[in-house]
Amino acid sequence: MYSHIDSNHALILQWRYAFGGNETIRYPDDIFDRIWTPAVGILLSEVKSEESRFDITTAEDHPPEAALQNAIVSSSTLEYIQFINRLPTEEHQVYINAYFSEVMESAFGKRSIQMNIDGKPFLSPIVPPLGSVKEVYITNITASANTTFILQASDSSTFPPILNALEVFTISDSFNAGTDSRDVDGLLELKFAFEVLVDWSGDPCLPYPYNWDWIECTSDAKPRVIALYLGGYELQGTLPDFSSMTALETIDLQNNTIEGPIPDFLGLFPNLKTLNLSYNRFNGSIPASLVNKNIEIE
Repeated sequence: MYSHIDSNHALILQWRYAFGGNETIRYPDDIFDRIWTPAVGILLSEVKSEESRFDITTAEDHPPEAALQNAIVSSSTLEYIQFINRLPTEEHQVYINAYFSEVMESAFGKRSIQMNIDGKPFLSPIVPPLGSVKEVYITNITASANTTFILQASDSSTFPPILNALEVFTISDSFNAGTDSRDVDGLLELKFAFEVLVDWSGDPCLPYPYNWDWIECTSDAKPRVIALYLGGYELQGTLPDFSSMTALETIDLQNNTIEGPIPDFLGLFPNLKTLNLSYNRFNGSIPASLVNKNIEIE
């Protein structure tokens, strides 16, 4: 699915609409549990398909049949459909999937739709199939809130344009080499030690700024983890050695049930400014590595 992008980038969903209906669509209608929000258009009509079943295998990304049962349509061949555009004001690379399925048997083969982007034709005219779906990919373009996406009847069409469903993504920056391996190793030690963290997966810092909730990362091409925010995460047991995370500036472990002596390696982080170990079950004295350090310790 969504194969028109290489593995060095991520798709960041902006919106996903099923037009013409009034109910949110998700699992079990969508076996991938994507959420399709109902939407209508300004000065557009909502229409229900005369078909009850659809062959979705004709679309690579398998939209749910429920998203094809309704559509929006303009009032005449002289009127157009303009995509709702809530993209950021600055330009981004975008990835858009538009889904078309004919709603009227009498219009089959007679409805032809031209897509225009900023007033220029994009791709050849679209003829919506009956009982199946035509998926149109818009990739390899940059767009912003000022970009216009319009569907209009082609010169040969005797029926106005329709649109059943739409997905809009922005494309992340390149992952490059991923989060620094030293930080990945340290985070793995924490995951191995504390069961509540095991479900966190994927690159910890990328795509920026969508890092794991309990860390903070730099925005570099090869990001470093600069903070651990694990206060109140119900961590139980002894603290593992995550000394490989040499860029750490903040370590917040407060309000857990961590036991044992305070590890000596906590005083060896060259950039550490804040260390919060309060409300745990540490025992013993503060290690010499933390004494006389310019670190805020709680």
